[in-house]
Parts: sequence; C-alpha cells; structure tokens
Amino acid sequence: VRVLYRNFPLKVHRDANAAAVFDVQATLQGKGDAAEACLMTHLIDHDGLQECGRITGLDSSVPASTTKEASARVLRDINAGLKLGVNGTPALFYVPGDGRVLRIPALAAMDDVLHYLGTR
Repeated sequence: VRVLYRNFPLKVHRDANAAAVFDVQATLQGKGDAAEACLMTHLIDHDGLQECGRITGLDSSVPASTTKEASARVLRDINAGLKLGVNGTPALFYVPGDGRVLRIPALAAMDDVLHYLGTR
C-alpha cells in the first residue's frame, strides 16, 4: 500500500491555503513531519504559522522561488482533488491494480481497506 498526502485547503478557513503552502515549504526543507505536528496543535493564523516556523526551525531566508514552488504544488493538489470530486477533507482513495481510482467514503473505512490488503 502506498499512501500519498495531498493538500486540499478548504475555502471556509481563511488561512488554510497559507497553512498548506507552509506545510509544503517545510517538506521541501525536510521538516514536513514536524510542521504537520505543529499545525495540528496550534491555531492556524498568521501568528500560529510564524510560531510553527520557529518551533520547527524552518529557514525563513528561503528564496522566493521556493514559495512559488510550494504554492504551485498546492494548486496542483487542489486541481487534482477537484478532478476526483473532492469537496472536503479527509478524502481517501484506493487505486487497485487495474488503475481505477475508487473513493473510500469514510475515514473509518480505511482501517477495513488496510486490514483487507494485509490479509490477502
């Protein structure tokens, strides 16, 4: 089983896109896991993102091209999600060997899928 993580910031959250870009920038600096842990425990606003940057030790002097690359990745994730019919998070999919993309309707169902795959 291969798990892919994609960003799909929801429009109802004012700072969701900034948080997604922050997460991608952290991943590009090798600090994605620490950034995600911080994002789960802090208020996601300008101050919270600044605090998470400090806590995770992100290099704030990264070139603007890194921010552009992170923003472009988030936009690609959003567009791919929209093509797949994503309208909320989390969204889980299973791709069997025949290449179909099957949406898993609920997070709880993922446990069943992993159990099934582990017992085959």
